[in-house]
Amino acid sequence: MRNNNYSIVYVDDDQFESQYIERMFQFQGYNVHSYSNVDDVLNDVNKGKLEGVNCFLVDIILPNQSGLFLISELEKNPEFSQTPKVIYSGVDENLVSLMT
Repeated sequence: MRNNNYSIVYVDDDQFESQYIERMFQFQGYNVHSYSNVDDVLNDVNKGKLEGVNCFLVDIILPNQSGLFLISELEKNPEFSQTPKVIYSGVDENLVSLMT
């Protein structure tokens, strides 16, 4: 199945994982916009570079700003308030409990 008209924004600061996920989606025919931090995503949103994006896939733990912050900012934007957003974490739950 080819999804050439479907665009995904993928945000993760793990370069290895980002490359893997990006290739996986591209192999399935998706257009992928990859980012490693929240600021770059928001800059491109403000410049209109992400018009027509169909889904945001966001790591919860990112440098400088969390993925939750990005999701809340996207919810405020009329263009993306209805766009599906998936937030995830690859962090071990034992590590998370140590961090809180």
